[in-house]
Amino acid sequence: MKVLKTTEQRYTAIGFANKFHTLWEVLKTEKQFHTGAELKYTYIYKQNLTNKGLEVAMEKAIQLGFKNVKVEENLKGQTRTFTKTDYINIEIPENCFKFGKYKGLAFDEIEDPQYLKWYYDFKLNDLTDEQKDFLEKELDKHFILFENEYITKQQFNNIQNNRKVEYFGEIKKRYEEDLQVVKVNSFNGYYGTTWITILEKDNHTFCYKGNHVAKVGETVKVKFTVKAHELYGDIKQTQIARPKIIK
Repeated sequence: MKVLKTTEQRYTAIGFANKFHTLWEVLKTEKQFHTGAELKYTYIYKQNLTNKGLEVAMEKAIQLGFKNVKVEENLKGQTRTFTKTDYINIEIPENCFKFGKYKGLAFDEIEDPQYLKWYYDFKLNDLTDEQKDFLEKELDKHFILFENEYITKQQFNNIQNNRKVEYFGEIKKRYEEDLQVVKVNSFNGYYGTTWITILEKDNHTFCYKGNHVAKVGETVKVKFTVKAHELYGDIKQTQIARPKIIK
């Protein structure tokens, strides 16, 4: 957890151990976090003062050159140096993370959109209406709400583009079209090299697996048979067979 501020304070204290009042040096270290504070006290035993009561002990401490001496109950019965730690927790505001690596930080303080989305999705059922409002305000800066889910702008554009793509023609029927090659891949198998060629025209995407057809960027007039209509991910693809380039 990130420490916002650290402060140190030294002072002198008087305690009481059995018969004697005792003199101590105290180092108080305070670490402040978004969610509260850690108070660490290091009590360093100095000496016995007197067995004649608190007033005499205070006078003796002043004679030794110590001023603004405090009397501390924590030192009752103590005669050796020790450390004590206290924690102060504060209620985390509704516009802050309640857990995780950004615990205590406000939603608008971090530059981590993916973590914002994860936190929102993970805690959705536990969020108050106020927390939802704060989170959704920040998510709207980075994402688009589509069908009750926050998605990236690129994902949204892909969905919109894919919705425009339609299957082409009737299966087993032969066509002649001008198609543009947009992607070419190949792999080596038992029967040699197989080429995968993706072609486009208007709102149609075509896929051919077989011999090399053309280079990326070329537009060719092709005679082909529609082999199948298939989904590749979310994209409608028209699988073609027996393409013939017409020169």
